[in-house]
Parts: sequence; C-alpha cells; structure tokens
Amino acid sequence: MAEKFRPTTLERSIGRRLHEWREASGMSLVEVGHRVGFSNAKLSKIENALQAVNADDLLALALIYGIDQPDRHRLYREAQRAEQQRALANVKKDVLFDITRDYIELEFEAAVLRSLKNELLPGMFQTSAYTETLARTSDPLRGQVIAVQRVTLWTERKKRLFGPHPLVVKMVLGEAALRTAIGGNRAMKDQLLHLMELSELPNVTVQVMPFRRGAYPGIGSTYDILSFSHELHDDVVYTENVTYGRYEEAPEDLEPYKVKFAGAQERALGPDESLELIAEVASTF
Repeated sequence: MAEKFRPTTLERSIGRRLHEWREASGMSLVEVGHRVGFSNAKLSKIENALQAVNADDLLALALIYGIDQPDRHRLYREAQRAEQQRALANVKKDVLFDITRDYIELEFEAAVLRSLKNELLPGMFQTSAYTETLARTSDPLRGQVIAVQRVTLWTERKKRLFGPHPLVVKMVLGEAALRTAIGGNRAMKDQLLHLMELSELPNVTVQVMPFRRGAYPGIGSTYDILSFSHELHDDVVYTENVTYGRYEEAPEDLEPYKVKFAGAQERALGPDESLELIAEVASTF
C-alpha cells in the first residue's frame, strides 16, 4: 500500500501561492487545466497541498498567470527545493553520512560549484547505471536498496543544472575518471555521452586533466568548493572519504583549495579540447 502523501510546510506554502495567483488571474480550475495540459483535479490537489508540484509545471502555471519573472523564478526555486527535500527525506539515514546530507542541502543553495575529481564523476553528472554500480560495489549486502535511493536523489540534484538561475559548475576531471569502466563498457559509453551533453550547457565547464600533463596543483585531492550568492554566506570546501565528510570554512583554510583549483584549471585542457578527449575515450568502449 502506497504511503499517504503528507505535505511539508514548504509544499503547503507553494500551493497557497499558486491558488492566489490563479484567483488573481480570474481563471477557473478547468480553464487553467486545459491550458496547461493536465486535469483540473490535479491542479486542485496541488493548490490544496494534496499532491507535490513539479517545478516545471509550476513554471508553466506562472507563465499562464502572467507572473513577473522575479516572482515566478523565486517560487520555481522553492518548488525545486521542495522536490529535493522530499527525495532526501526518503533516503534512509544510513545510506548517507549526516554531513553528506548537509552538503546536498548546501549544493542546492549554492550559486557556483568548483569541483576537482580524479577517478569518479560528481553525483549530479552520473547516469543511473553509473550510480547503481557504485552503490552495489560499495555495499554489496544493501546494494539494491542504496542504488534505488541514490538514483532518485541524484536525479533531483541534477535539476539544479537547469531552469532559471541554474548552478554554475566548473569541473576539473582526471582522465582516469573517463577510462575506468564503471558498470561495463556499454554503461560507461553512455555515461561519457551524457557527460558530453551536460558539458555543453552554458552554465557548465568541464576540463579534463590528461595523463600526459603529469603532476598538477591539487593532484591526489578530491574536493568541492561551494560559493553562494548571498553576501553573508561564505564559501565552503567539502571533502569526503570512505567513512566521513569534512567541511573547511575558515578563509585561511579555504585559500589553498582555491589556489590549487585555479592552478589545475590552468594546467588542464580547455573545454573544447576536453570535449574532444571525452568523445575519443567514449569511442573506445
């Protein structure tokens, strides 16, 4: 039996706002449902917080109601956040470190992500097959349970790459991450093609560090630098190993990471050359 839907306070707030927008527009449930392409019953459930709203559906409704861009983008982000909170709440506590849960929340709030990865792709760039393979390998006894939950959560994280005010990602990726066949040759080929598609987004920059470049700043390290649009929210560095994650927040502790990341960017291939190398490696699988 499916679990009864219980709205969060954020989802209830979104529903009220949508109801207010529709009332102000003077349109009926039936009229709006017809124009947006789903039933008036579904719209009624969304307005009354009896069903979660998809962020893209919300944006379509806002456009129909003629809502100004700042207001519709603000509620779109709230709907994205509500989707992510619901996905995160459905992940069992022992599937992720508590600190990793915090990181995912911060990732959603961030404006810019700078990521240095050597052997594995960041979660939001992974295909479901890639994520499932990593989950099953890391914990064979609970692999299927972990895989299903992580795929769902990673899908929500990926939404931050799209929509109004998307997350800006600047990534330096070791060549080993391209050549390690996670999930087998077919799955890895699909993964690299997916990476190529995402790397062509205007808010995503992928640079590959080829083996031939040898040593580079930050070699042997894997970390993420999160920057935020709010002037009072300082940058955060996140690192993680097998058993725990760690934040660096003091400005003096963050500086070496920023310097090394900038150095790695200079040493790595440019975006166009990187795309060519990814395509070349993909052709070998």
